[in-house]
Amino acid sequence: MGPILAECCHTLYTYLRAAADGDGSRALYCARGGLTLKRALELFLARIERAPPIAGTDFMVSRLAASRLALEVCPQRAAPLLALEFEGSSCAMVASVLSGTAVPSRGVWAQPYQYERLFELMSVDPLGRRARAAMIEQATLLRAHIASISGNARTLHVVDTGVFGSIGHYLALGLSDKEVRPVMLFRANYKRRAGLVLPPATGLVCDQDDYTPWKPRSVSRLYWPLIEAFFEPSLPSVRLYRRADDGEVLSDLQKPDWQASLSSDSDSIRAGAFDYLRTLNPGSEAAILERSTRAWRALRRRIVYPTSEDVLLLGVSPRSLDFGVDDLVIFGEPVSNASPLRRIAEVRDSIWPEGEIRRLFPKTAGIWLHLIEVSRTIASAYRAVR
Repeated sequence: MGPILAECCHTLYTYLRAAADGDGSRALYCARGGLTLKRALELFLARIERAPPIAGTDFMVSRLAASRLALEVCPQRAAPLLALEFEGSSCAMVASVLSGTAVPSRGVWAQPYQYERLFELMSVDPLGRRARAAMIEQATLLRAHIASISGNARTLHVVDTGVFGSIGHYLALGLSDKEVRPVMLFRANYKRRAGLVLPPATGLVCDQDDYTPWKPRSVSRLYWPLIEAFFEPSLPSVRLYRRADDGEVLSDLQKPDWQASLSSDSDSIRAGAFDYLRTLNPGSEAAILERSTRAWRALRRRIVYPTSEDVLLLGVSPRSLDFGVDDLVIFGEPVSNASPLRRIAEVRDSIWPEGEIRRLFPKTAGIWLHLIEVSRTIASAYRAVR
């Protein structure tokens, strides 16, 4: 992961250098993955002896927080994304998440979420008006946070790891006085089956909707939680803001000593990647792409054809779905003595199906993994020809 992280830093540096306009634009690094990326870039530039082309700062934001800005300014354009986030939820649950207050799920509030229904309730129902006022207050606090970290900058490069670009889309809708340029390492429209169009953004390392076997960087599409877990520190997603005694806007991510969580454990994969960055020097720049390509090919082999050791190494811990809910996605749930049908269902629903196949069908995994990759190769070739 060291050469891969070096490529991420190099491509981001190249983008920022080309985008620097001399007018004081600002790079905002989105919590949580962007916090790690910012520190990696700082280390990378120090090692290759380059100056940051654009000033950057930590940006305490999340999809949930950014959506409030869009809902305040142009709710109808934010509604399609929200419909996907809150599919199957009640109006009470959505109002509770958006406002940060508890809305009881009873009466009309227990009805299934629909944009028109929710915003009618938030306009005419006393409980809904209070929830709407709380949501607008949170949007106002986020706006103040952005103003404090961006200063007079007219152009904001919103830097995140990936992949759909919801945060940048919401901010572009909600910040009419700024030019928001979403920048992601990895970009893909994994929501296209819901009929959503990919928001405008720049994908630096991989900008591809589907995995393609002969493009090793696209393996990030097969096992995105691994990439996400690599960048994201052990910090909660931003949900709410408050004003400190000195007037500064703080998020609920910023617990006491929160920055200590950005220091990786000495035996973690992220720590090893940072150690790799420390070995670089100005002469390393020319070989970054070649080394990262080799690393991506090696990572692809581990993801597509994992061994039992790879499963132990790359199986990520439970990941939060974020957007104000506490649901988790988990790899490697115990399924001892499960029926074959139950095991197949586990594979189908897994965040890393290939790893699940190796774990649940160790004797025949090689055959199944090969057949799956052959079918994906045929599908990729068909897409390319078409």
